[in-house]
Amino acid sequence: MENKIPKLVNVASATSPYSIQLTSDVQTYVFYGNKTLSAGFTIQEVGTPTEGMGALLVFTGNIVTGAYVFNILGTSMNVVNSTANITANPFIAICIYGNAGWHVTRLPLAPIIASAIFGTDADGNLTIANTAITAAMLAGSIPYSKLLLTSGIVNTDIAAAAAIDYSKLADLTASEIVITGAGKKLESAPVATYPSLLELSRIKGLSANAQTQISAVVSDLASNYTDNTALASLISAYYTSTQTDAAIVSALSGLTTIWNGTTLTTSTDLNLLSSWKQEYLLNPTSGAITLDLPQLSKYTTGEWLKFTLVAVSTPSTINGNGSEKMTDFTGTAQATITLSAVGDYVKIAKNAGVWYVVETNI
Repeated sequence: MENKIPKLVNVASATSPYSIQLTSDVQTYVFYGNKTLSAGFTIQEVGTPTEGMGALLVFTGNIVTGAYVFNILGTSMNVVNSTANITANPFIAICIYGNAGWHVTRLPLAPIIASAIFGTDADGNLTIANTAITAAMLAGSIPYSKLLLTSGIVNTDIAAAAAIDYSKLADLTASEIVITGAGKKLESAPVATYPSLLELSRIKGLSANAQTQISAVVSDLASNYTDNTALASLISAYYTSTQTDAAIVSALSGLTTIWNGTTLTTSTDLNLLSSWKQEYLLNPTSGAITLDLPQLSKYTTGEWLKFTLVAVSTPSTINGNGSEKMTDFTGTAQATITLSAVGDYVKIAKNAGVWYVVETNI
């Protein structure tokens, strides 16, 4: 009758080479205890193996190989699947003889032994604990790809620290923004419907709500619409000679939103004015305005000043009787020019040491 009881071997005290008797009816060996090799250790057969003959070797302790070789029936246990010193944990060696040679397969038992499913009693006999195998016992022992799942992987199956790389996700379209589609999955937003990256970049740098800023501009345009419309009408009337210069200037003086000149209400020392190529509106409120021509030395050839009377209390005068002279294009001296009616104007420019009257309507 075949012997079903395994043979127990204390690997700590066993010496190399350790022999398995092929003529014995013992087919299972349990090597218990721990051993750190100080030399090579070999398990060999005694007798002549036959086709299909097998033996099961269970190692419940730790065997630390270090720089030495642990060999079972001609197969080194030091490196299996490119992992060095793999015999440091409990394992099972399944030995089958076939095709004129031994074939040794190593199965790790670290999680099973650690959970005390296998053990030995006081007499050294192998025992199997009556306990359920948990996922923690199998962790790292069975490749995930070998498992048969009854349903798909869910979020809780993935560890929080898994840090799955984005390269494992399906590729999206380059240079398009990412949205969640109808299927609640990430997808590229087609530029035929959604903004492109270029269009999106145009709002970069906004300091406030875009609609608020646009509304403010629209409000300003609306508030100036009447003035701008009036200006366009007056300019059109001017060129069709349906309006007098005085009427145009009078109307323009009310368009404060587009006027960038300076209004003079009293006699002023023109030498104190800092602006050139500038128009001044004359609006006498406390008697006539008399303006002496400014010093030519303060201006360069081509610079000009224009004065327009926009309201009348008394006529206003540009005085050319002082040290700075004024002439017209014919060279005729102009002592004074008086602006008497609303809309009267005179424009003077420096040229060759005198003030020339370059434009006037009086």
